[in-house]
Amino acid sequence: ATPKQVQDFLDTKPSLTQGQKDAITLISTTKDSFVAIQGLAGTGKSTMLESNIELIQLVKEASQQPEQNVMGLVPTHAAV
Repeated sequence: ATPKQVQDFLDTKPSLTQGQKDAITLISTTKDSFVAIQGLAGTGKSTMLESNIELIQLVKEASQQPEQNVMGLVPTHAAV
């Protein structure tokens, strides 16, 4: 996603914390193949990832960019 696409999307998500918005921006704009997100239980990691997947789907629908795979890995089954 472009930085403008990310910002426009984040403007529709006032309930996200600044940390969640920063993580979404990093995940959506980086050229790196892997991004690690770490946080304590209940800090909003799953909520952030759900919003990030929503953003990826919106960008994919609005453009001709090739599909990207997003894989979340967690050390416990409770977060799946």
